[in-house]
Amino acid sequence: MQIHDRQGRVLFDAPRCVTLRAAVEAAWRAEVSLEHAQLDGVDLSRLDLEELRLDGASLVAASFRNSNLEEASFAGADLTGADFDGANLEEAILQRACLVGVKARGANLELAKLDGANLADAIADGANLQAASLRAADLCNARLTNSNLEKADLSLAQLRRANLSGANLEEADLSFADLSWANLSRANLERCTVEKTKFADAKTAGANLSDLRGQPAGPLAPQGPYR
Repeated sequence: MQIHDRQGRVLFDAPRCVTLRAAVEAAWRAEVSLEHAQLDGVDLSRLDLEELRLDGASLVAASFRNSNLEEASFAGADLTGADFDGANLEEAILQRACLVGVKARGANLELAKLDGANLADAIADGANLQAASLRAADLCNARLTNSNLEKADLSLAQLRRANLSGANLEEADLSFADLSWANLSRANLERCTVEKTKFADAKTAGANLSDLRGQPAGPLAPQGPYR
């Protein structure tokens, strides 16, 4: 089995492997970088692939469900529709990656780097994004209910119509972010930085908006007690 790059050149040759999944495992064990690999639809679920290098790779609809991807690198990769449900992506690098429509329910993305990534329509309910960097990321229409974004950097991020109900955003940086029409019901925004943040028509029923830092771009008021 051969692994090719996006131009058809051979990146890794694994003659004893009969599946693409096995070939990727073999490349990982051999510490071979798979940057710019063509791996659309590959099933890499339930594998230990710590520090795997897939920068610029095409991984459309790939499955990483319940895999260990700690410190893996996907910078600039196309991960449209990929499945990261239950995966460990602690300190993973996903800067400028295309993550449109990905599933990451219950995934661990603590300290992950997602600056400039496109996460529009992502489904990441219950995900852990504590201290993750999402500066200038696109999270429009993303679903992050009950997720943990404590101390996350969401400055300049686009969160229009995102569903953050029940999410923990304590001490997150929302400077210059756009949360217009976002659902923040029951969310915890205690001590968030909201300098020039847009909250036009955002739902804040039951949200904790205490001790906010900075001046938002428009009025922001809780719609009922925090619960």
